[in-house]
Amino acid sequence: HTSVISEVCAGSIAGFGVLSYELGLRAAVELALK
Repeated sequence: HTSVISEVCAGSIAGFGVLSYELGLRAAVELALK
């Protein structure tokens, strides 16, 4: 397996069902504000 996005990916969120989308958006906003 070779990831093609790992160099630009800050992390991943999985296993929280629908809540994963909200957590991902919150994390993206926090990263954008830094």
